[in-house]
Amino acid sequence: MSKKYLFITAMLLLTIVSMTWAQDVVTFSFASDDNHAGKNFYCNMTDPQSILASRVPVDLMTDRNDTVNGGLVTIQSHMYFRGVVYNYQMVPHNGRFLHMWSVEGYIYFYHVDTPLLPILRITFQNAILTSYSPTPNAAGKTMTLEVSEPVDPNMVMTPMNLLPGIGVNPINLSVLENFALTFTNITTATGVILTPLIGGVFADAWKSEGSFSGSGATP
Repeated sequence: MSKKYLFITAMLLLTIVSMTWAQDVVTFSFASDDNHAGKNFYCNMTDPQSILASRVPVDLMTDRNDTVNGGLVTIQSHMYFRGVVYNYQMVPHNGRFLHMWSVEGYIYFYHVDTPLLPILRITFQNAILTSYSPTPNAAGKTMTLEVSEPVDPNMVMTPMNLLPGIGVNPINLSVLENFALTFTNITTATGVILTPLIGGVFADAWKSEGSFSGSGATP
């Protein structure tokens, strides 16, 4: 095989890889301590299978193209979140315990000045929530929730109202949608360090800080 042929083949492969990496991606995020008036997420005993957030003030950072400098827009928003846990499993791991749940639910973001008009809607049916702890009957001090469209075909990210005005349209979030939430500094109502579980259902109310990052791409 000639050196010229090998060179052309290598250049074609690099071009294909570069085109794949250059896919137009839109990212969204907010930091853990955006809500200065309290914690971001909670679970109460009237609905112990749900993790909730209601009208939480966050600075939703929107990057129209995460591969190019600039273009970052920060939108003062209120977040509404509900995740219903099901299908609990616990797995011993390295002398500790990994707790896992399937989660279905939604996230809505509203601009602070238009509380009735959502700017971003995310729905999902097969996310996974995990927590690592030293005991089999309680979740740990942190949890992580994550999902992506390849593992949950029912996951949909929909830009609404304000976002098309900054160039984020449905086509820009139509493939490879994904997001992750972190739950940190979890505090129970009774002051217990760990979050007790009964049959995989939260047995004590709790609150937590939390951050968010998500993205979608153009085909």
